[in-house]
Order: sequence, then structure tokens, then C-alpha cells
Amino acid sequence: MLSLNRRKDFQGMIGIDFGMNSIKAVALKGKPGQYVLEAMARVPTPKGSIVDHQIQDVDQVILALKLLRRQLNSRCDKVATAVTGSGVTTKVILVPRHLSQEELENQMLLEAEQHIPFPLDEISLDYESLGINNNHQDRENILLSAARTESINTRISALEQAGWQTKVMDIGVHALARGVGACLAAEKTEANLLAVVDIGAECLTFAVMEGGGHLQSVAELRWCATEPGAGQVERSARRQCGTGQNRQYLSRRASGGYRTAAYQYPAAACSP
Repeated sequence: MLSLNRRKDFQGMIGIDFGMNSIKAVALKGKPGQYVLEAMARVPTPKGSIVDHQIQDVDQVILALKLLRRQLNSRCDKVATAVTGSGVTTKVILVPRHLSQEELENQMLLEAEQHIPFPLDEISLDYESLGINNNHQDRENILLSAARTESINTRISALEQAGWQTKVMDIGVHALARGVGACLAAEKTEANLLAVVDIGAECLTFAVMEGGGHLQSVAELRWCATEPGAGQVERSARRQCGTGQNRQYLSRRASGGYRTAAYQYPAAACSP
């Protein structure tokens, strides 16, 4: 899983979002800090082809991707996409500072065996430093991310058969945070803490970002038509993310009930 920000030679990229209601694409060109939206398109997701963000009917998704590519009408064939849903796990790990690369890799494998609810031979791992821990200066925060390899390979294969090359595979909520960070940088705007809400057809993702673009906490709320509404969604998101009553939200639009399914991402102190 790679970050678009790491690609210094970026010239053009197609972003693909596999939604349960629709599959969306945007074509970007330019260079870091000067991206231009070239085109955008969306097609309906074939019924039953994507369940809980996992591709169930590959053939139907490939047909939808081919239609999406024709509608987008971009010559770029390089794609950035992300995995989401129950097959994705993220966790912040506290490790001693100044570990060698080999020591850090071994530590991450040990942590993965303890915290990731899947066999190691079924997942793809990635990790990145979030900087020095504020409360323990001799330790470093490491973001450990894991996704089912099958989910990753299915997306890559479907995109390839539609004529695209996957160059970036990220985790959905982290890709969202990077996108928000890029927008803030382009607008030359800063925020110490920022609440980000992604409202989808069947779930809502709520995240709290630090000024540096790192996620402090993440909660996912799934809609369920039999349960009441927006007030409970707001309270549940606040409870899972540890935010106070006076926290302002960037987006606060919700309808229908929900059931909660929190990511394995610890809620950090988030005092007003």
C-alpha cells in the first residue's frame, strides 16, 4: 500500500472508488501541489457484485469498469485505488526509537500475529512512522495496516482486465485523509484537529485528523433501516473517536439507522 504523495514523478493517475452503490473514477494530471482534475465518471455497481466492499462477482465488475473507462475517456492507464471493509485492519503500534529496518520489520510481524485477526499468509502488511509519541519521547508511533491479499488481488485483476494498471493500493480511510491533506495544502490552510466524514450508500466513516495529516481515530457506522437516526450516529461516532460535545463536524448529514463496526484503531485523547 503506497501513498500518492511518495510518487515524485507523478504525471497522471486515475483514481478508482469501488462503492456498493456506484463505481467512480477521476483522472488527475499535473505534479505534486499542482494537480488538475481532467475528467470524472461513475457507473452503477451491478447488483450483488460488491458486498461489504468486497468484490463477489468479478465478471460483472469488469464489465462495469470497462464502461467506466469509456465514459472517463482518458488516455492515462495508471490507477490508484484502495481497499476497505471488514478485510482491512489498522492499528497504531508503539515501538522503541532508532530500531534498524530489519528490527522494525521483525517487530511488525510479531505485532501483526498478535493484533491482526487473519492468518499472516492471507494478508498483505504495510507500516509507516507517525513520528515520536508525545507521552513517551523514547518511543515512536508506527501505523500498521493489513488487508486480505485476496481482496487486493481481486481488485488488481479486475482493473487489469478492464485495461488499467494498478500503481497505488491504499487503505480507504487513509487515502481519504491524504486527499483532505492535499486539499488543505493547496488552499494553504492549517488545522490542529480536523473531523472528516465520508457518507456512503451503506456506511459512514468518521475520522479525526491531526494537523500533520495523521489519523488519530477512526469509526465506521453501517446503516440499518430498522434503527433510528442521525442523533445516534453522531453520538456513536463521538464515542468511538473520543471527541467532546463541542467538536464541530465538517459534515453532519445522516439518515436511517445504523449498526456500529469500529476499526481496530485506538481512539486517542481528543480534548477540545
